Formats: sequence, C-alpha cells, structure tokens
Amino acid sequence: MNPTSLSTGRGIEFSPETIFIDKSVADHPLTLKTLLQFPDTPVER
Repeated sequence: MNPTSLSTGRGIEFSPETIFIDKSVADHPLTLKTLLQFPDTPVER
C-alpha cells in the first residue's frame, strides 16, 4: 500500500496508514476536511 502524503511546506511529511475516528467527531466539519486530504487512506470508525 502506498499511503497518501501531506507536506507541511517545512520539509515534514505525514503519511497515515489508517485514520481512526471516534463516533463523536465523525460528522464534524474539521474531521471531514481532514479526511479529504487523505482520500486513499483507510478509515476506521
């Protein structure tokens, strides 16, 4: 698997293998925005 990467512009790269989301924040706009940045990363709720 080749995880999606997010570069912060400071040479730091974040590549999650799986994103774990608590049910209490699953529908929060910030959670949804974050998930859009990693479209190919599996999500566990």
